Amino acid sequence: MRWYISPSKLHPIHQQHTSSCWKGCVGKADFIHNWWWCPKIKEFWLMVIKEIEIILDIKIPFLPEIILLECWKHPYIPSSKQKACSILLSSAKTTWASLWKKEKIPTLASWHGRIWDYYILSKMEFIGSTDYDKKNFEKCIALWFPILSYLTSKKILPKNT
Repeated sequence: MRWYISPSKLHPIHQQHTSSCWKGCVGKADFIHNWWWCPKIKEFWLMVIKEIEIILDIKIPFLPEIILLECWKHPYIPSSKQKACSILLSSAKTTWASLWKKEKIPTLASWHGRIWDYYILSKMEFIGSTDYDKKNFEKCIALWFPILSYLTSKKILPKNT
């Protein structure tokens, strides 16, 4: 398990570290800044949300409780699209976390690659499950169809092909 200690928490422990944002902005880099308030991360989240809205044909409000915590209690996202939205948001969060201490900002291409990774894992999970029947196969196809249709229409293919 990895722990993500923000610069503002790391600075008192190790004085050689600054409490400034690793992405180069001037904000105090606490955990919520690194995941939400930093102007550079906002750019990334806006790009991701715009793509998810196109992929799933939904409107997502730019709220941290929905994007970071995936709180679906609000009627913003239909229940039929919540799992697909969760996959897309989870892949975006892991893309961001992979560049946690770097000044580099994730690109949509790196996020797209992570989505393909999630798809491959999902396919392996389905094939390895004991519930390998037509009904579950149709659920899996329904879940991934809009995502894969979008990626292939934009000629965004997995790294290995």
